[in-house]
Amino acid sequence: MTRQAVFMLLLLFGSLVITGTAAAHSTAGRVKVDLQGKTPGVDDFAYFMESYVHRELYRGRFKQWEKRFYIKEFTGVQHLGDRAVVRFVTLDHKQNEDFADEMGFSRSGDGRWWYVPEGGDKVAVYTYVTRWSYLYDQFILPVSAVGTILALGLLAGLVWRRRRAERAPEGVGGAAA
Repeated sequence: MTRQAVFMLLLLFGSLVITGTAAAHSTAGRVKVDLQGKTPGVDDFAYFMESYVHRELYRGRFKQWEKRFYIKEFTGVQHLGDRAVVRFVTLDHKQNEDFADEMGFSRSGDGRWWYVPEGGDKVAVYTYVTRWSYLYDQFILPVSAVGTILALGLLAGLVWRRRRAERAPEGVGGAAA
């Protein structure tokens, strides 16, 4: 009985590994933020792309495009200065076929990434980060930077005060006896 159960589990696992499935990135426990950074990776673009491919990318290119296409696999990202090209394989759920495609992104002067479709308005690219990472970037890092500057200022003030006291004549600035 246990041999049969183990065999069935291995068979099930093997079938899941062999068959192609659409890529999916979980957003549980994560916070949605604008994508920023010099060289984001495939996972950074993936949250935006999976949704956009499923809802918008093939609008007008195919009949009944709504909720028909999924990203099956990401094949790479190429950075070209302030531009990036992400290549992927799209799964056409209706026809049960897949095909290669790519999306181009550009980075604006403020560091945010944008997708500009042909003949359309640019769309802000978003990603999801862990709550801890979000809290660290938004609150802890700025406070620690300010704290470091204040600590260095205090240290410089104390050193300046000590040197000033060492240079002063004995009767000046001291306690009156």
